[in-house]
Amino acid sequence: MNYTLSLFILLVLLLTPEPSFAALTPAAEAPVRHLDRAHVEQQLGRKLKFKERIGLSIIRGKAKRQARRAAKTAAGGSPVDGYAVASLVCGILGFFTFFTAIPALVLGIIALGRFNRDPQYRSGKGMAIAGVILGGLVLFAVLLIIGILAATWGRQ
Repeated sequence: MNYTLSLFILLVLLLTPEPSFAALTPAAEAPVRHLDRAHVEQQLGRKLKFKERIGLSIIRGKAKRQARRAAKTAAGGSPVDGYAVASLVCGILGFFTFFTAIPALVLGIIALGRFNRDPQYRSGKGMAIAGVILGGLVLFAVLLIIGILAATWGRQ
């Protein structure tokens, strides 16, 4: 109960709007710096407990993601990665022609690698993941059918 109350007080202190934030642009990192452990401890007048530090790190991560999204939206968004789209299309086509399952996997993995290197300037990560999953399912189904046919052929 004591941890819950102190975490609630911490959240209220952190989420109360301050007039200094009104002039900041969405891409500014000042709100994230405001969530610094030393700054919060100074506001509270005591050291943070372990659970409070964990909660603070979660809140800081959410604030960083929100700032990145706001910056991306303010910049007009980013174009969808072509490899991700190609991966999804190849994954869907894999249900009709199993030859496109391997390109779906390869293109999806390349697109995910590009997202990991530069996540701020690309969108379409969901399409890349869907392409990898669809390509993997089609490839697994094809290999399973080949295995069943080989086992059946060997019995005759």
